[in-house]
Amino acid sequence: MKRKTVIKGLVVAFSIVCLLVLSGMIASPELYSEEQTVSTMAHARPVPDERPADRRMEMVVPAMADLMDQTGTIVLHVREKDFEKAEEDLARYIEASRSFNNLVISLDMSESDIREFAEGNMENMDALATLIEKSKRMDELSRLEVVYQDGEDSENLYSISYEGEALQMKMEEALTRYQDRQTTMTEIGTKYDLPVSSYIHSVSGFAGVVNETDRTRQAWNVGHDDDQPASGILVSPHSASYGDIVQVSGMIPMTSAGTVSLYLDGKEWTSATTDHAGRYAAAIPASSLSAGRHLIYAVHDGVYSDVTEFEVLAAPAALTLEAEPIVSRGEENVLCRGTLLCEGKAVEGAQITITSDDGISLMAETDRDGAYSCTGRLAAGPRQLRATVSEDLLPLQPTASESVGVEVPEPSTWVTVLAMKTAAVLLVGIGVALAVRHRRARRRSRHLIVVPRRAEIPPGEEWTGIAPDAASPPVEWTPSAVEEQYAALLSSGRYGDAVRLLYLAIAARIGHALKIRNYTTLTPREVLGIAGATTTPSAPSALSKFILSYERVRYGRPAPSYEQTKCLRQLYDHASDQGGDEH
Repeated sequence: MKRKTVIKGLVVAFSIVCLLVLSGMIASPELYSEEQTVSTMAHARPVPDERPADRRMEMVVPAMADLMDQTGTIVLHVREKDFEKAEEDLARYIEASRSFNNLVISLDMSESDIREFAEGNMENMDALATLIEKSKRMDELSRLEVVYQDGEDSENLYSISYEGEALQMKMEEALTRYQDRQTTMTEIGTKYDLPVSSYIHSVSGFAGVVNETDRTRQAWNVGHDDDQPASGILVSPHSASYGDIVQVSGMIPMTSAGTVSLYLDGKEWTSATTDHAGRYAAAIPASSLSAGRHLIYAVHDGVYSDVTEFEVLAAPAALTLEAEPIVSRGEENVLCRGTLLCEGKAVEGAQITITSDDGISLMAETDRDGAYSCTGRLAAGPRQLRATVSEDLLPLQPTASESVGVEVPEPSTWVTVLAMKTAAVLLVGIGVALAVRHRRARRRSRHLIVVPRRAEIPPGEEWTGIAPDAASPPVEWTPSAVEEQYAALLSSGRYGDAVRLLYLAIAARIGHALKIRNYTTLTPREVLGIAGATTTPSAPSALSKFILSYERVRYGRPAPSYEQTKCLRQLYDHASDQGGDEH
């Protein structure tokens, strides 16, 4: 019985392990691996993707050439002030850049030239976007300056003058970034025969646009009211990074109380209340600003303060990415999550873009702990994902995660996986139920007593009892004979034989009463079962105490002691008084 139980348990355990393994592989079964070279009659091993580096470069170089060529067209439209076409070209340039990055990820290219080109292209894309946005606004301010000049609207002239100064500063920063990438981009372009001349013309055209807007801004005729002295404004520190606070303070002359509007980079940012002496103060979290230089000034009742400048430095950041497939009925089939830290501090409110090699992008935003998560739908099969953080709104250096792989399941596999997992759960439940049932059956079997068939005595034959055993018990099991033999065994220290004598005396009386010839072959439990089936209810209760105690004493590891023997004699006397002598 025990052997069968062990075998059943092993079979159930093996089945569970097999189902668990299959449930993890059913979504993406791997028929062949890179190490496996054999084929079967039904399947042919597919040839692994062993494209050489030269072949991959043949696929990437045309995309690089297209990107470099598009930059010149964008700058040309800006110089012509055709901002609508410039924005359309920029949208195509951004889409081409996204496709290029996806191609690099799908080909798993890590060459330094490709990596530097991709990073430089992303910076150029940001610089061109800044050029279009700021140039378009500067053109609007130029037309407003004429209107305000004709209307002698000095307050609005101050406003466009200060905003124009902030816009000019942003354009100069974008130009600096664009020029800094020229050497690297042209060297890579020359190496792979890219149209570097178009890119070089775009750099010079970029500089021409910035210089032209600066000359236009300086030509604005902004009058100054000498009767109203400009108020001062101070910032501290002049250089900050992520997590720092920039303190802004100043004083409005000839003012005891009021509200001061603070303008950051030409746009109203917040307001501050002056005290009785006209002083005001405010705080700017550097984490809420983009990296670069920023201009700030104050306005009170049409009086403009001086313009002061401070800089926010881009800080290094660390971005992680984890991806796992989702098997569900919904549209989502992949889960992405990770964290963004800047010098050990969590970055909140950062926009995270997760790009897949199938051209699909997912968006997420970090919480107060710097963690993010999102779900989406990608093309089925092995996918390569990479997360990047936008530096437009936060003072962070260009940051990207390591490329991670994920096996996206087929849309219909959730049914199979669900069925396999359900089968596994059912099998586990059946196994547990069988184990519980078997355990309960074993518990009940401990209290069952097998009553053997009695050996009937043939007609005319007398029952003679049993032959004397090693303890030399009396032939007739009378109380006096048992008492005499028990005293002799106890005095000689033969406690085991004395205990055995007491049991044989009771067994002999029961066997004589029921005329069972082979009662000596019965176990104590079987003797107890026979007595319980034929005697009064009180007798088996007393007899069961004697039998159970006899088993513990007789079959215990140490030899019976004197105290145990005496205790068993008391139970023997009690069993005899309640019915043992009747037999």
